[in-house]
Amino acid sequence: MIKDHPVLKRDYPLNETNLDFWVNEKECPYTETKRFDWYRGYHVGGRSLMWGRQSYRHSDIDFEANAKDGIAVDWPIRYAELDPWYTYAEKFAGINGTNEDFPGYPHGELMPAMPMNCVEKDVADRVKNITTGRALSPTHG
Repeated sequence: MIKDHPVLKRDYPLNETNLDFWVNEKECPYTETKRFDWYRGYHVGGRSLMWGRQSYRHSDIDFEANAKDGIAVDWPIRYAELDPWYTYAEKFAGINGTNEDFPGYPHGELMPAMPMNCVEKDVADRVKNITTGRALSPTHG
């Protein structure tokens, strides 16, 4: 029952049909001194399904942010030290996707991307047309 998940019920995907996907909070309670929305899931096929099939590498930007902004403690490592481990993990786990040229998102050793569903294709088309200056009507077909 949802009432048995006092922390998880704050997350929008929780409903009576998918309670088995999540950690049982009675057996493994969350300990929060301050609210932190981190939800532990149990999923057949891997937890990356919970992330919408996305698994990104941290980049130089992520590892250098604390030092650059003068906040908290600087990371004791940098991206270059983790790069070979990212590669190993991506190959071992079979992470799929495409390498885009977005700043802050390093290229990985990826399996071919999964095909987009019809909604993802529509969104991708709309984004592409916005970035190229071609407007689409809501019923562009």
